[in-house]
Amino acid sequence: MQQHDLISRRTFLSGATAVVALSLIHQETSSPQGEPPKPQLPPLRVGVIGTGLQGQNLISQMTRIPDIHIAALCDIYPSNLKKGLTAAGPKASPKSYDDYRALLEAEKDLDAVFIATPPTTHKEISLAALQAGKHVYCEAPLAISIEDAKEIVRAAEASKQVFQVGHHQRSNPLYHHVLRFVRAGMVKDVTMGRAQWNKKQSWRRAVSDEKWRRVLNWKLYHDTSAGLMGEFGSHQLDVLTWYINKRPVSVTGWGGITFWNDGRETFDTVHCIFEYPDNVTVNYSATLVCTHDGVFEQVAGAGGAIVLRDERSWLFKEADADVFGWEVYAAKEMVGDEEGIVLIADATKLLAQGLEPGKVKRQKEAGKNSFFYAIEEFVANIREGKKPHCGGREGLQAAVIAIKANEAVRNRTKVTFQPEWFTV
Repeated sequence: MQQHDLISRRTFLSGATAVVALSLIHQETSSPQGEPPKPQLPPLRVGVIGTGLQGQNLISQMTRIPDIHIAALCDIYPSNLKKGLTAAGPKASPKSYDDYRALLEAEKDLDAVFIATPPTTHKEISLAALQAGKHVYCEAPLAISIEDAKEIVRAAEASKQVFQVGHHQRSNPLYHHVLRFVRAGMVKDVTMGRAQWNKKQSWRRAVSDEKWRRVLNWKLYHDTSAGLMGEFGSHQLDVLTWYINKRPVSVTGWGGITFWNDGRETFDTVHCIFEYPDNVTVNYSATLVCTHDGVFEQVAGAGGAIVLRDERSWLFKEADADVFGWEVYAAKEMVGDEEGIVLIADATKLLAQGLEPGKVKRQKEAGKNSFFYAIEEFVANIREGKKPHCGGREGLQAAVIAIKANEAVRNRTKVTFQPEWFTV
């Protein structure tokens, strides 16, 4: 059987579209017919360390998950802590701390902690939380030094706890669905990838007290941030590396401060070209100067291209690409000047409703985003003892790629990736 036969018209409509059910991160909640329902377990008691914007995003999604009770919050900046408490809501009424060590000492019955602090603090907090016996969810990038990232992974693997890194798309049902199409040869062999992150924003936070200026604006300085490559490139390149299924061989980068001339050190615009094995190339760019054309990831080959943008995805087939049969049933949309086949992530739910997945455009579940799916997976991993889709080693790989790409950008040079950078 040829590879493209894996997705035929028949299997697409009857069973192969049950990709979400095959995913470990988005299983059906109802019990199989004839089996008793699983016992209701008490919610996991969690603490959130770091309640800035990223922490608040996590908290807002946690409030949608019954299996979580937000018991404690921690931030060194009073305004952030206040906003975190507001996001948690009056029902949770978490205790508040301004020192993560005090939180870990006082809240001994916590099951897990979420770490959403600047990446230079991830190592000390992760190691302390693991030592305290807590499951750990650590935001990405894992670190901005390779040795710090390795030390975190070593500690995580030496513990009995679940350690998950916040590369959220690894938990997103849509990205898993698209991966199935990539693996099944819908674009044939991937020969190139592209990704970009364009949003006009300064990153600078206004402060009333000078003592907080550098603390709150950590993204703007080389000693506390890997810049755009760390904050956004690490996520998008993790997706492309996951899809290509090989690590990059080298990266050439350049960039500069082109608009936000306000005393910052990290660049507001970056460009990179990555070389992967077998002559596969990936172009990456990010800017804080212009929002036009937004954020997307793309993989392409001789059969066409797949684009992911804003929780949507499309397959754009070449005129001479193989015909698989299911395309006639698929929903189609004009994206710019091209017609794209809409890739549906929640096919099993649609089939259960008596609908044909290819004829229904995917509707994003209200309020749920990639943070929700990552938290949902983390809870399931703790409950069921499963390995995260993005554990320590995946987080290390993404961190190494971002750190060395940032190095290439800053020095306007080419960096060749060394195997030992990725080994623990």
